[in-house]
Amino acid sequence: MTIAAAALLVMPVAIGAGAIYAAIAEMLPQQTRATSLALIYTLPVTLVGGTTQLVLEWLIHVTGDPLSICWYLTAVALIAAIAGMFLPESAPVRRNAAPELALA
Repeated sequence: MTIAAAALLVMPVAIGAGAIYAAIAEMLPQQTRATSLALIYTLPVTLVGGTTQLVLEWLIHVTGDPLSICWYLTAVALIAAIAGMFLPESAPVRRNAAPELALA
């Protein structure tokens, strides 16, 4: 039961994990894309990832519920999804779109 609940609560993280880095890479200048993306990825992993075990241990201690980790991840995923909605569109704009064909 606990594993099923954890899988269900963490699903929003898994859905957007790959797409977010593709979206970020598209927004960066081509000349500095690799370096910028590396920094964008590694700095948060280093800063947040280094303290995650302490924060989650504290969360379990305070709540007494091992599923509080899943709620923590779900909240983080929700914040990321909301932030993702404010990302600018990076797809190229089609300026010379073909006119629609009328069926007569």
